[in-house]
Amino acid sequence: MGFFRVTAIPLGYLMKLCYYLIQNYAIALIVFTFIIRLILFPINIKQQKSTAKMQKFAPEMEKLKKKYGKDKDKLNEATVKFYAENGISPTSSCLPMLILMLILMSMIEVIYAPLTYVSSLSDTEIDKATTRVESLMTFSHELSDAGITFNELYEDEVTDADKAEEQIQAYLENNKGDFEDTLDLSSTELSGVIENMLSYKDTDPLDVYFNDSKRVSTKLENRKELILMNMVQEDGFGGVFDENTDNVISEFHYEIFGQNLGQYPKMWTILMIVPILSFLAQLASTIVSMHYMRKNNAAAASNPMMKNMNLMMYVMPVFSLVIAFQFPMGLGIYWTISALLGLVQTIAVNKIYTPAYVDKLVEKEISQHKERSKTKKTFMQKALEASMETKQGGAEASETADGDDDAEEDEEDIDESKLSKRERNELNRKRLNEARRRMAEKYGDEYFED
Repeated sequence: MGFFRVTAIPLGYLMKLCYYLIQNYAIALIVFTFIIRLILFPINIKQQKSTAKMQKFAPEMEKLKKKYGKDKDKLNEATVKFYAENGISPTSSCLPMLILMLILMSMIEVIYAPLTYVSSLSDTEIDKATTRVESLMTFSHELSDAGITFNELYEDEVTDADKAEEQIQAYLENNKGDFEDTLDLSSTELSGVIENMLSYKDTDPLDVYFNDSKRVSTKLENRKELILMNMVQEDGFGGVFDENTDNVISEFHYEIFGQNLGQYPKMWTILMIVPILSFLAQLASTIVSMHYMRKNNAAAASNPMMKNMNLMMYVMPVFSLVIAFQFPMGLGIYWTISALLGLVQTIAVNKIYTPAYVDKLVEKEISQHKERSKTKKTFMQKALEASMETKQGGAEASETADGDDDAEEDEEDIDESKLSKRERNELNRKRLNEARRRMAEKYGDEYFED
């Protein structure tokens, strides 16, 4: 199970609750998006305050840069210390965007697998149905590659299904090279596939259906649940699956304005409106965000680095346009609604949390942080102190080692047996003074030589 499949599970439960309250997947998706944005609202407030903190201390940071110049190690050390003292988290402004991207990638799973995450079907029923879809696709593709249709595998005059199946099985065995994947199916599964194909041989041959890229897009080949949904809801192949699966899917409302959410938008079709709306919503959200950034901090907006960041933000609308064409329509609708709600949220945050109000909140937070720091150190402060102690310990060890090496070298040249009593006493006095000096340096005490 992939990482995004794991993160999709809680989102799937929320989506399932929304669906069963509303009984329409598209509207439930809109409600779901609103709830997610509501949950993220406190994080957006925190981001607003974090940005205000960074702006407030920008002059101090410039002073640190000038003070330490090109010494990156000392600058980094001073910056971390400054952040710790003032309760600044430089990464908190990125958190909402990271969470939204995680939710987007997880929502791909939820939209690709609506039966798994939202319907009442059991995993066993879904596995059985999707396995049958895969088996039918495999057989249909191998028939196409062999240049033959299903209806050519048996004699036209044969009307008995059992005899037709015998002739088909015999043909497959005689042409193993062309039907290796089909013959790898279990005998029960292969028999079921042949039975399904015989059922639709005169109305809508399944092998023709699965080889029609307009009806079964190549983008859907690895998305069996979406093919399953299309087969039952749009193409009338419900008889391929068991009765309960057929009934649940038939009653599952997975459309908006008559369009199935599992379809991929294409140029010059009605569905292309989804990527266009996604692009426009993201563009509007970006323009409004840039407007408030310039309004709240004109100096920061004119910063060359900020200008580059602004340029990158305009990449998001283009990204949303491209991605909406690459995934089912349902994801494009989620992306569009999320951007529109984000736009409303940005306006609301800036109306309520004005620069003056945020500045007051920031001042209060800084004051509270400094008060707490007097009695309880933050994680960043502890990490900084630990780093400093490690460096000091390493320096002391190095100095002690150098001192010991020098002393050893000096003492190696002395033969005490040839010294007089007065000279031996003088040597011992020097050794004692050296030991006292080292201890004084280690503990920060004053040292006076005897």
